[in-house]
Amino acid sequence: MFMVSIFDGSMVTVLPINNIQKMLLVIERREWGNMHGFIKAIYLSDETLTDKVSLWPALQQQIKSTNAVFKDSTHRKTLLVRSTTKMERLRLKERGLEN
Repeated sequence: MFMVSIFDGSMVTVLPINNIQKMLLVIERREWGNMHGFIKAIYLSDETLTDKVSLWPALQQQIKSTNAVFKDSTHRKTLLVRSTTKMERLRLKERGLEN
């Protein structure tokens, strides 16, 4: 059995397999391939969830939260690249005026 800990930011979607009562699942990650296993516990910053009734909703919430962080970081990277590109264009334009 696998213990699922969610805090690495690599989750995309969760695909339940067979009977959800058994908590058998496949987690499709952005990197390192799929992860297969059973949910035994979810570790949050201040608590550990092991109650089978609360595991699935908590996992869904963690996925939403992780996806929001990923989306935000992707947006920030895009803004940084745009700013860097503009600065480089200005630098090259300035150098052209010096020659």
